[in-house]
Amino acid sequence: MIFEEIILENFATFKGENSINLLPSSPNKPIILIGGENGCGKTSILDSFQLVLFGPAANCSNRGKLSYDTYLERCINRDTLADEGSRIKLTFQYFSSGVQKRYSIERKWFKKGTKVEKQFSVYELTNDEPKYSAALSDNWSDYVESFFPTQVAHFFFFDGEKIEALADFEKSGHLIHAAIHSLLGLNLVDQLDADLVTLEKRKHKDNYSEVNQGTIESLEVQIQNFATRIDELKIEDSQLNNQYDLLHNRLEVVDMEFRQLGGELFETRFELEKQLQQQREELVKQEDSLREIASGTAPLLLVKHLLRDLFKQSQVEENANREQLLCEVLDVRDQELINRLSGHVAEEFILKDISSYLKEDRDDRREASHAEKYLGLDSDSQRDLDFLLENELPTLEKDIPVAIDKITKFREEVETSELSLGSIPDESKLSAVITERTNLQGDIAKCATSLRVVNEERERAQRQQEQKNAELKRELTRAAHTCFEQKDTQRLVQYASKVRGTLESFRAKVIEKHIGRIESLVLDSFKNLLRKQSLIEQLKIDRENYQVKLYTINGHEVLPERLSAAERQLLATALLWGICQAAGKPLPTIIDTPMGRLDTSHRTNLIENYFPKASHQVLLLSTNEEIVGKYYDKLIPYISQTCLLSNNESNGGTTVNKGYFN
Repeated sequence: MIFEEIILENFATFKGENSINLLPSSPNKPIILIGGENGCGKTSILDSFQLVLFGPAANCSNRGKLSYDTYLERCINRDTLADEGSRIKLTFQYFSSGVQKRYSIERKWFKKGTKVEKQFSVYELTNDEPKYSAALSDNWSDYVESFFPTQVAHFFFFDGEKIEALADFEKSGHLIHAAIHSLLGLNLVDQLDADLVTLEKRKHKDNYSEVNQGTIESLEVQIQNFATRIDELKIEDSQLNNQYDLLHNRLEVVDMEFRQLGGELFETRFELEKQLQQQREELVKQEDSLREIASGTAPLLLVKHLLRDLFKQSQVEENANREQLLCEVLDVRDQELINRLSGHVAEEFILKDISSYLKEDRDDRREASHAEKYLGLDSDSQRDLDFLLENELPTLEKDIPVAIDKITKFREEVETSELSLGSIPDESKLSAVITERTNLQGDIAKCATSLRVVNEERERAQRQQEQKNAELKRELTRAAHTCFEQKDTQRLVQYASKVRGTLESFRAKVIEKHIGRIESLVLDSFKNLLRKQSLIEQLKIDRENYQVKLYTINGHEVLPERLSAAERQLLATALLWGICQAAGKPLPTIIDTPMGRLDTSHRTNLIENYFPKASHQVLLLSTNEEIVGKYYDKLIPYISQTCLLSNNESNGGTTVNKGYFN
């Protein structure tokens, strides 16, 4: 099965007609990447696939206990007229017996008076020409079960943040049981078994004796009483759910009022006061540090250029003193040199040249020694001045701006905190809202408790009803053995019982044959996704209750609570992946918020080892904090299409645009 295109018109947050191209460009690029910030409609897209394919049987994210009509009414875009309604259209390919078939299915609904009018149409596409199929439109729920069972839809369409519940082995057993039975076709076997039980009961009842009649009628009355009580409890459950929804909706309104009045700030006032005190102390500390700097040599930065002139003058004076001393020495040395040369050099002009050169050198030095002297700095003072100019002052030039920036930063933080504290409302203004909010939270907790009690009583009544059904069956069997008058009926019941035994044996052998492969696929998937490859060495699925158990290399059982939240999410993903692989059904996979709770290494494992291999077509619905940056770069080779969901300011709804997050 390959999705080609989906069209959303006035559905949930989507205003007007929005189409998304879903067709992969090649088998090596199975990923369709859809980006959108929170609230832009990613989960609505996930729900739209469930809704258009399965209609009333759809397991949508926010449907809860709502009736189908009420849910459809709530799915109409809030800025759209109710009588204009909504529409979802899905075009897809499906291969049956090696033959490609293309379909376009469309659901429309709108409000008419107090009712919701619904329309569903199926079109067969031949050379892109749609041909309406009345047979498929009327029997779609049965037809879709043949290639996409509703019981396994949540294994292919799921929210990455909400699948962690599968890692709760005690609660997920029935989900795994339903998925395995559906994927292996055992749901048909179960239905046949149930039909045979019904047939046996009917034939037994037709032939029971008057001796057992009183007992049988008593059991039937008890069974009917349990059925009546179960129906009453269902009604009570529905009423409590409605009450819960009303209380929850009222709490949302009160929470909004609480936030508008500044309640969230009010709840954080103590933390803000502590934060402000810390900021003030840090500000004082930084200001004291700057004052200490200012009390030292920092003021000399104002006359740094004069200090450089001063240092140059001291060097000039030092050089003059040095030249003066040297001139006194050279006068004596040069005269002695000339005297010695005169006894050895005959040529007079040579002596004159040497004498002239030496005199010029002494005159130059004497002139340099006459420089103006008014500082008289000694060598230690010159070294101190040089250190000041080359080390202390440059360091201060760097430190002072940093200190000033810190002071500015802390002053801004103090002002911000003071403004926040100043905007906190007085407790008296919030008292009424706080009281109502607290009461609502208490009422919701009580309602939830009542719901739990009702559900427990209903489950108890169902178990008792099942026990009475079993007793009735035994009584009918006992009666049939004593008063069977029609051999054909007796033979039919006997053969039905034998067939049921054969079916039970067939079911057990099919499960035993395939469940080992499922265990292996789930374990391999889990290891591929885990950062710690040696954490889990063995995975077993109980044949009775379908609960999953994990074991280390030493054979010790690993309880789910020992796994981190990220590891539990990866385990749930591995269960989905492994079961989908075992199914052998080429169905697309859709994942909303695929990496919400995972750390860097686990995200990398998903990007590299799961998303490109999850299916032949993978739709990823990502926020701007998930598949971005390096994760997006790693996924590019596998991406066929991208699009971005954004709020359209002109119509107030969500629209679909080309591209992705920048």
